[in-house]
Amino acid sequence: MQGVEAELLKSIMEGVINEIVGEFKAGQKEWFTLNEAAEYIGIAPNTLKKLRTYGLPVCEIEGTSVKRVSRKAIDKFMNEYSN
Repeated sequence: MQGVEAELLKSIMEGVINEIVGEFKAGQKEWFTLNEAAEYIGIAPNTLKKLRTYGLPVCEIEGTSVKRVSRKAIDKFMNEYSN
């Protein structure tokens, strides 16, 4: 009986772990809106505008209001300017 219970517990734990990993991966967006980018690094959207003047690259799609910031660009920028 203990073997069956152990297998059941193992199966349940694997399911929970797979669900958590799936949710984590879904939260790993590559491109952020400006508000999401500000939230990602824990600053106000107005402060993000200031970082753009320091060189944070923002992708703007011509003819639209779409502006996106790459997670990689944010991480690189923050690493370059951190002490």
